[in-house]
Formats: sequence, structure tokens, C-alpha cells
Amino acid sequence: MIKPRTHSTRGFTLIEIMLALLVITVGIVSIIGVLSSSIDTSAKSRQDIQIVTFADLVLNYGHAAGYEAIPATGGLTLIDEGGDRVTLPYDTVSTYTASLPGTGTEPQEFTLSYRLRVSATDDTKALYLEVWPGPNTEAADPQHFYTEIFNWEHAP
Repeated sequence: MIKPRTHSTRGFTLIEIMLALLVITVGIVSIIGVLSSSIDTSAKSRQDIQIVTFADLVLNYGHAAGYEAIPATGGLTLIDEGGDRVTLPYDTVSTYTASLPGTGTEPQEFTLSYRLRVSATDDTKALYLEVWPGPNTEAADPQHFYTEIFNWEHAP
């Protein structure tokens, strides 16, 4: 007896193909969302590293120089990462451009804004540092740093 021919069951139906495309699309959209978030987090981390590097340069220089070497008015003169003398004025918003080691042979340059204040007594000089990412102080809230340098010669 010969069997009559029936429809072949090989292949995929249109509904199966559409469901597979839906699953693939949801996966791709999810990956793009995670990637975008990762890029934003990376940029924020880079800014934080730049800000903390600058604050470390300024505040640690204050401690290394000592109480007598920090002027009460004018500005703080220090040696930057390139070995150049730089004067950071007090009580004014200024910009600072520096470089960090990059991923290749070229260093990564960055610019930030800052305001440095000093208050002095016979016993201490306090350095207050506000730092904004980039040259625009309206773009974000500043990060605040503070340290005190003691006058050990005046200590009781």
C-alpha cells in the first residue's frame, strides 16, 4: 500500500521565526543598555581619578612644604607632575590642565576647575579645595577636600 503524501514538517513556521527574532531583539537591546551604562560609569570614574589626582597633588604638597612655606595670601606655588612651577591662586575659580599616563604612548590630558582657599592661625593653616570636572563649574557639584598643616614650631 502506498501512503498518500502529506505536508512536510521540516523547517520553521513564521510564528517560530518571529518569536526567535523577538528574543534576539530583546537581548540586543539589553546589551546596548548595559553597554551605555558601562560607558557612563567609566567616564565618571575617569573624572573622579582626575579630581583626586589633582587634590592629592595640592594637599600633599601643602603637607610636604610645611606651615612656613604656605603663604596666607596670593596663591600656592607648587611643582606639577611635569616638573613645572605652577601657582594656584587663592579664592578664585581657576582651571588646571594636566596629564595622566594614557593607555598608549600618549598621555591623557584633562582640564578641571578648582577654588583653593587658605585660612591661617598661629597653630595651623587649613587648605580648602573645591574641584569640578572639566572647565565648566556649572556642569556638576564640586568635590570638597580639606587638610590642616600644623605649625610644629609654635606648638606648646
